[in-house]
Amino acid sequence: HYLYTGEFGMEDSRFQNVDILVQLSEEFGTPNSLDVDMRGLFDYMCYYDVVLSFSSDSELVEAFGGNQNCLDEELKAHKAIISARSPFFRNLLQRRIRTGEEITDRTLRTPTRIILDESIIPKKYAKVILHCMYTDVVDLSVLHCSPTVGSLSEVQALVAGKPNMTRAEEAMELYHIA
Repeated sequence: HYLYTGEFGMEDSRFQNVDILVQLSEEFGTPNSLDVDMRGLFDYMCYYDVVLSFSSDSELVEAFGGNQNCLDEELKAHKAIISARSPFFRNLLQRRIRTGEEITDRTLRTPTRIILDESIIPKKYAKVILHCMYTDVVDLSVLHCSPTVGSLSEVQALVAGKPNMTRAEEAMELYHIA
């Protein structure tokens, strides 16, 4: 346990040679905790293999699937993470494998492109949702530092003369989406 986490568990305390474990960890190091590694994976998106794009036209999403001209902004992710953390993405990726689309992406060595309908998953919240999938933390501060804050719902609110949403309203909207 200690060599993998850097923490002594109750079962480790019964070892007679704890000092040897400490010496080995000082010489070879111990890996980061899982939450640190997942946060790093989210922050840097090394080895990403899926790109999430958004469209406000649901017919366009269905008809043109991967047409680059309809894409405003993209978020990078890892298929293993999003499919493990979300039944929606797991089913979507499984369907792509069954239809053979996934084989084409792998053959071309290109990331899988998933176009999401912004009326269902607003891009305003996409980075918060993705951050939660990686870190298991809902952090609304990700929302406000994200360049994707301008979304269809915000434009509609401005046109209707409504003020900006409070944190509580944003949290409730995010809860309804999830």
